[in-house]
Amino acid sequence: MQELLTVLSAFYGCHAVIALRPLSDEETFKCIQITATVQVYFLTKAELAMMADMPETKRKPGLDIALQRFKAWEKANPKAVKILKDMQVEKTKKTETVI
Repeated sequence: MQELLTVLSAFYGCHAVIALRPLSDEETFKCIQITATVQVYFLTKAELAMMADMPETKRKPGLDIALQRFKAWEKANPKAVKILKDMQVEKTKKTETVI
């Protein structure tokens, strides 16, 4: 669970920076990787194994499922989401950096 919270913190950090300014190319790449990592947490091992054998163009339905599960997790854990977002907003105001 701690690893998930660390990844979510970075995810919300990306969004906090985006609210302040455009991302650099390097930051964009990092945020894309972070978003993909978040999605992985919301897929089963079987789903991940099945998607591993698919070309990227065929993975969208699985990634959509992961996004739906993530959004459901956010709704089920509003206090945790608020804490993570607030922490990242404060950090971002000070540093304006992703991660």
